[in-house]
Parts: sequence; C-alpha cells; structure tokens
Amino acid sequence: MKNRLLKQKNGQFIIIAVLFISTMIISIGALLYSTVTYYKYEPWEEYNTVIDGIQLNSRHLVELSLCNYSTTFSDSILETNLDEWKKDLSTIYPGYGVSLDYQLSEDTGFQVTENFFSTRARASTSLTANVTFNLNITSLGLTGYEFVAAPTLNLSIIDVPSSIDESLNVTVTASGGVPVFGLTEENFNIINVGEDTPVTITDFADFYNETYTIIYSMKCDPVLASPFTVDVLDQRGIKVEVLIED
Repeated sequence: MKNRLLKQKNGQFIIIAVLFISTMIISIGALLYSTVTYYKYEPWEEYNTVIDGIQLNSRHLVELSLCNYSTTFSDSILETNLDEWKKDLSTIYPGYGVSLDYQLSEDTGFQVTENFFSTRARASTSLTANVTFNLNITSLGLTGYEFVAAPTLNLSIIDVPSSIDESLNVTVTASGGVPVFGLTEENFNIINVGEDTPVTITDFADFYNETYTIIYSMKCDPVLASPFTVDVLDQRGIKVEVLIED
C-alpha cells in the first residue's frame, strides 16, 4: 500500500513537472515571438511616423505660404519656403537619407481664378496653392512616394443688394468645394471702392441652403455702390477678395 502511494505521488510530481515545463516553453515561445514581432514591425512604425510627419508639415507649409501670399502677394514666398524646408529635412531626420522634391502647378504655384456669371451677381474668386511632392528615403528604400498639397479658399457672391433693406449673400468654400462653417461678420470686410470707405455690416446671419449648403447673409450700411469689394479671411488666415463692378 505504501509503495503504491509513493508511486502515485511520484507520478503526480512528474505530471506537474511536465506541465510546468510545458508552460515555461509556451511562455518563452510567446515572449520570443513578441520580441521578434516587435523588432520586425517597430522600424516600419518609425518610418511611417517619419513619412506622415513630412507629409503633414509639407502641407502645413504650403498652407502658411498661401496665407502669406494672400496678404503680401509675393510670388516667390512659396518657393523660398519650400527650398528652406528641403534643407531643414536633412537636419530634422539625420541618417535617414531623406530627400524631397516638389513641382509647382504653375510658375508661381499660386492660382487666382475669377468668374463673373452676371453683372453684380454670382461673381467668385478662388485662391489656390498647388504643389506636388516627391519623397525619397534611402534608408528605407523608398523612392518616388508622391503626395499633393493644394489648399484653396473660394468666395462666391450669390446676391447683391440693391437697397439697404436687402442682404448681400455669399458662400465660402475650401478645397474640394467643402463649405467653410463658423464664420462671423469679423471674417468679412466690404469696401465701396469709389468712395474708399468701409461698409458696416448691420446684420449678419448664416442659413442652410440645399444648393450651397451654407450661405452667409449680411445687411450693409451704406448701400453698396459699384465698384465694391468683398473679402473674407478664414480660420487658417487665408484671405480672398471679390471685386464687383458694373
């Protein structure tokens, strides 16, 4: 009986030992797998962070250049900023072998588009900076990675008042025709050019429209006299102006 109990205890010990060893093997295997996986994917995550950072900052730089252009009208500001950015990248990412080239859509990279659909109504102006980037990272073996930065601001005149009781109605859109929300009367400036005097916005409202999504409506004092200008400054700091004249 005693021998039988000893054999049972030895057998249980062996089973427990085998289970313990098996657990250790599985744990070590899982640890090794996670370690290998980490070192396999961690560099790619780092490179993705680098690529995303370069794209984000490149687009932001083009947007800032458009802001500056809309107030200074300096044609060289975009190329100057982009050339400095190309130099800075080697300092920001040393050892990566980063090189960034760019191509402007036109000589200056800025596009000003004006449309007049009818007299004193439905005039619009768009301001765009359009840049195509080509990114290479030699340490990754990445070549010819292309992305585009094309910030836009458009101001369209929908209705022009003929009396002080009527409203000036406009729409404001960004890239892709996306409506710009959240503007107030502080974002708009209206001037009767002939008198060179600012116009006071006495009443301001915005409302939904099925065609334009959102319309900004303004009552003006004094009544608008041709020629007059309307400009809008959006939250990014980009400004665009529409001239209305008979």
